[in-house]
Amino acid sequence: MIIREMFEMIGKEKRRKQRIQNAKTLAIGISAAAAAGLAAGILFAPKSGKETRKDIKEKAKEVVDNTKDAAVKNARALKESAAEAVQGISDVLKDAHEKKVAVDEDLKEGSRDVSKVIHETSEKIAEDLKHSDK
Repeated sequence: MIIREMFEMIGKEKRRKQRIQNAKTLAIGISAAAAAGLAAGILFAPKSGKETRKDIKEKAKEVVDNTKDAAVKNARALKESAAEAVQGISDVLKDAHEKKVAVDEDLKEGSRDVSKVIHETSEKIAEDLKHSDK
């Protein structure tokens, strides 16, 4: 049961990481497409070379800033996901340890009970043998 929970949690974390990776890929694709469209628009615009270079520089800075912002957001989301996964796994391991301790105690108690019953039974058999010899 605990192992299954851990595998489920690991599976959820893998799916979450995949969604984050897909979001990153999408952000990069959108940024690249926007940059290409922007560059094409600027290059074909009827402006002087100096104005065009200035526009390209400004738009490139804009694209870089937007890409950085998207990367920071994705990094935060990934960090939060990892922290949640670590906490979940920690909780599962703690629960497993507590159950193991309880089972150990049950085994010790059961072992004592069995030893006691065996001892009492052997004494009774010995007593019965003494009475049967007489």
